[in-house]
Amino acid sequence: MGNCISPFTGGLATTSGVKVFTIAELKKATKVFGDQDMIIEESFGGVVRGYIDPKTLSPSKEGLGIAVVVKMCVLRNGYALKEWLVVDFDFLRLNSHPCLVRLIGYGSNRDYLFLVSEYFPNGSLERHIYRESRSKSLPWEIRLKVSIGAAQGLAFLHSRKSTGLYRGNLTASKILLDPVCIRLTFS
Repeated sequence: MGNCISPFTGGLATTSGVKVFTIAELKKATKVFGDQDMIIEESFGGVVRGYIDPKTLSPSKEGLGIAVVVKMCVLRNGYALKEWLVVDFDFLRLNSHPCLVRLIGYGSNRDYLFLVSEYFPNGSLERHIYRESRSKSLPWEIRLKVSIGAAQGLAFLHSRKSTGLYRGNLTASKILLDPVCIRLTFS
C-alpha cells in the first residue's frame, strides 16, 4: 500500500501534533453543525463534515478548503466519554500510522467534546458492500488493497496492545476507502 500522502502541511503550534479548535472555529467549519453535512448520528453524539484550510487549519468554505470530519461526543454519556478519551483521542494523538485515520485536532465546550480528523469521500467498505445500487462489485485490485490495508492497520494496533486499544471490533464500517490507501477508524 505504501504511505498515504496527506494534504495537511500546517506547521502550527499544536498539542502533540494536533490543533486545539475553538467552538467558534468548529461551528464556522461545519456551518454550525448543520444537518445537510451530517454523516451519521449516534447515541453518543454525531459525525458531521466540515472544511478547513490545509495550511492554517482555520475554518474554510466548501470548495476553498479540504473536507474534514468532526465527531461530537455528548459529555453526559460517561461510557462514550471514556471510550472517546481513551480510545479515539489519546491513541490517535499519540500514534500515527499510514493505515489509521489522522487526527487533525480537537475542541470542547460544556456539553460536547469534538474530534477533527480526515474525511474520506469514498466512505466505508460497508457502504460499498451494502449499498442499494450495487451495479457491480468492487474490482479485485480494490479488494486486495482493502485486505492489505486492513491487515497493516490491524498489525499496528496489535503491536500497541498495551495502550488499551486492543478491542477486537473491526467492522466494514470502520474501514475507510481512499484512492491512495485504506485507513481504519474507531468511530
